[in-house]
Amino acid sequence: GPDDFSVQKEEWGAELETLQEQVRAAETPVLSSPAPGTPCLAVSDELGDKYRAEVVGVVEQGGTVRYVDYGNEETIPAANLFTISDTLLAAPVLAVPCSLSGSWTPAAVNSFLELVPPESQVNVTPISWSETGRLVCTCKLECNGADIASTISAAQ
Repeated sequence: GPDDFSVQKEEWGAELETLQEQVRAAETPVLSSPAPGTPCLAVSDELGDKYRAEVVGVVEQGGTVRYVDYGNEETIPAANLFTISDTLLAAPVLAVPCSLSGSWTPAAVNSFLELVPPESQVNVTPISWSETGRLVCTCKLECNGADIASTISAAQ
């Protein structure tokens, strides 16, 4: 939604592809004690592929992870969580967490999802960066020539 989304730079495509090949080839042990904040590799139940991730929550028999190079989250079984090598951990994260300023109603979230479908080409203008917790860019977001925050606000 407008308060938590991620973007990738188009020119990172080749770097992301190379990184994904390294992640797929990595053979590391199952993560024995997942805890929020723990970096890991995770096999997506939804996509069936392995990605770099961070544990954001622990549930019975598994965990919720944020795929750091894409920004989406998923709850997966503990058997799908693996340790991550120092080499893969050192590679830069290839998704930038973003937020539009303001507070957003459920209707605004639905409008956002309609105005900015996944894989959309967007223009992002940074306004500020969070100073505590997870680094998030508060930004102006344009998609198909429209200022998304203004479009959503006008519709509320």
